[in-house]
Amino acid sequence: MRQLPNLMTLANLFCGCLAIVSIFNGELTTASMFIFIAALLDFGDGFVARKFNAYSELGKQLDSLADMVSFGLVPGLMLYAIFVMGSTKFDFDPTMMIMGQYFMFMVTIFSCLRLALFNIDTRQSSYFIGVPTPANTLMIISIPFILAEDTWGLSQYIYHPLFLVVFAGISSYLLVAEIPLLA
Repeated sequence: MRQLPNLMTLANLFCGCLAIVSIFNGELTTASMFIFIAALLDFGDGFVARKFNAYSELGKQLDSLADMVSFGLVPGLMLYAIFVMGSTKFDFDPTMMIMGQYFMFMVTIFSCLRLALFNIDTRQSSYFIGVPTPANTLMIISIPFILAEDTWGLSQYIYHPLFLVVFAGISSYLLVAEIPLLA
C-alpha cells in the first residue's frame, strides 16, 4: 500500500504522455480526456498518501515531475495546437504568427516555475498562492470541448491569435501571482 500513491502518480504521467501523443495526432478532445484522468489520479495520489501515511521524498519528486508533463507541457502543447489550427483563418504578419504560436509555451514555462515555487514555499501548507497547475490545465483542456460543441459561435473568437496570446499570458501570470486561494 505504501507504493500505491507513487503508482497513481506514474499513471498520471502516463496519461500525460498519452495526451501528448493525442495532440500530435490532432485529437485534442482525446488529449483533454487523458488530462482529466491525470487530474483525478493527481488528486487521488495525495488522498491515498494521506490515508495510508505513505509520504516520501520520492513521492514528492515524482508528483512534481509527473505534474510538469501532465499539467505543464500538455497545456502549452494544447494551446500551440489550437493556435496553429486557427492560424489559417486569420491574415496576420507571418512573423507575428510564428512568435504567437511559440508564446503558447509561456504556460509551460510558468507551470514549471509554479511547481518549483510550490515545492519550496512554506506558506502554501493550508492555502495555495497562485492558481495550481492542475486547475489551470483543466481550464485550458476545456477549450477543445468548447470548440467541438460550439453552438454559440465561440470558435471564431477562441481561434483568434490575439485572444490566444492574451489567454496564455493571463493563464501564465495567474500561476505565479501572489493571490491566496483555498487549498
